[in-house]
Amino acid sequence: MWLKPDKYKKFSFDKIILAVIILIITAFYYFADLLDNPVLPVCIFHKFTGFYCPGCGGQRAFQALLHRKPLDALQYNPLIYIILPLIFLKVLQELFPGYYLNRLIPGKTFFWSVICLICAFWILRNVQFYPFNLLAPKN
Repeated sequence: MWLKPDKYKKFSFDKIILAVIILIITAFYYFADLLDNPVLPVCIFHKFTGFYCPGCGGQRAFQALLHRKPLDALQYNPLIYIILPLIFLKVLQELFPGYYLNRLIPGKTFFWSVICLICAFWILRNVQFYPFNLLAPKN
């Protein structure tokens, strides 16, 4: 079984802190009103250039997923459907280092493919013609 530990390690204090921070951030995004919250950062790239970065709309997409609105999340930032599972797997790998989770983490080829996809997404979401204008985050 892929969850069988190869070494029995104790759950360290820094892993507990990481888990608590992730839970606090998730709870904040669940309860916060992102449209009227001045605490959240504004995209500096969009503010100065007028172009969308690959992360624009990512906070609203994450909140939409937390509220079980997958179509809204897709309209805010479709890239979240690729990035969020990778982040989840990496966090699992950090929290449970003695388990066989390395088989689930994709290799370098996949990593570089995702980087190329992010760069292409960054360029195409700023093209103002159909169908590429659908990649821009909805307001």
